[in-house]
Amino acid sequence: MVWRRRAAATWAGRHVYRSTPHRYEPGLSPIPSLSSTSSPPSPLDSLDFLPRPQPCPAAALYPSLSLLLCFPYPPSPDIDPSVGPPPSPGTVPSVESTALAMRFALFCLLFLASTSSLSLATPVLPHEPRQFDLHFWAPFASSTIHPGVNALTSGSCTANFIFVQGSEVYIGQAAHCASRSRTETNGCRAETMPEGTRVIITGASAPGRLVYSSWDRMKRRNEQNDDVCGYNDLALVRIDPRDHARVNPSLPRFGGPTGLRTDVLQANETIYGYGNSTLRMGKSELSPKFGRVIRPQGNGWSYLVQVQPTGIPGDSGSGFIDREGKAFGVLATLQERTRINGIGNLDRELEYARTFSDFANLQLVLGTEPFNVELAAEADGLDWD
Repeated sequence: MVWRRRAAATWAGRHVYRSTPHRYEPGLSPIPSLSSTSSPPSPLDSLDFLPRPQPCPAAALYPSLSLLLCFPYPPSPDIDPSVGPPPSPGTVPSVESTALAMRFALFCLLFLASTSSLSLATPVLPHEPRQFDLHFWAPFASSTIHPGVNALTSGSCTANFIFVQGSEVYIGQAAHCASRSRTETNGCRAETMPEGTRVIITGASAPGRLVYSSWDRMKRRNEQNDDVCGYNDLALVRIDPRDHARVNPSLPRFGGPTGLRTDVLQANETIYGYGNSTLRMGKSELSPKFGRVIRPQGNGWSYLVQVQPTGIPGDSGSGFIDREGKAFGVLATLQERTRINGIGNLDRELEYARTFSDFANLQLVLGTEPFNVELAAEADGLDWD
């Protein structure tokens, strides 16, 4: 690089540059020439090596980083002009090449910081379910875990509905399915298997875990309400994440559920259910149930119902829906002689579960299959006498 000094002249007490064509030189930014008359060299000529200020759009976008993003910036007016010209070429990098390197390094740091903060702020869960995300659930025809499958704890029962909270997926059953007693129906007195017990779910590749038992929780809470102790009969089994892709929340034969029934059913309302007792030896045509509500009991915590075919051992825990496809109950008690069954109020049971902090956001999952009832006429023709 050839360092060029320009002649300067003093006129009216000012230094002005001589009018000469400007020459582009390696490593230098062009400096516009000003007209002047011939004059002796001036110390101000030593500032010739500094680059001309360039426009910087980044300064408008990021004002607080303008000094870094827009480096090099215009020289300070306080620079001492007596410092002389810069060192000879090759001893230090040029200002512009240094600036480019700094800009590139800064860009890399900002990019890494932004992507890192983004990944921390929005973690991706590969199996995170959504209540209305139909793409998460397995197609019903190929699913192996759904309402109506068998669940084996202390005995074999029928699972009712699918529930979610966060990234966890649960299948429901009756709490008394983990009971150590075959006759006690009061959950506050009965001996039951503890939460954490392994549960064998038909169609799953790995065992589930009993993570909520209303009977276990009521005993630990020392529940005193007789209606709650007598009729609150719900348990949740955590499905292993490896089996999430096998799950569909639809009720076989009927489809749905279409929602959760939150008001108390009245006498003579039509209901439908799906039991899958192993005592039926796989005869699936006996699984769909239809019937009517006889009356509520336990201040709305339960219903006496009559269904056809009647519930038998192994149907316990099965889910029931109303005539609109809304889930309303879980089969709890069996009376084979009278064909009368007791069904717990699912809405009340879920409300109770949500009073515990670890299930505060528990949700029922709606079915992916449309609700379609073919047994309505038969149900309407039931004789209660």
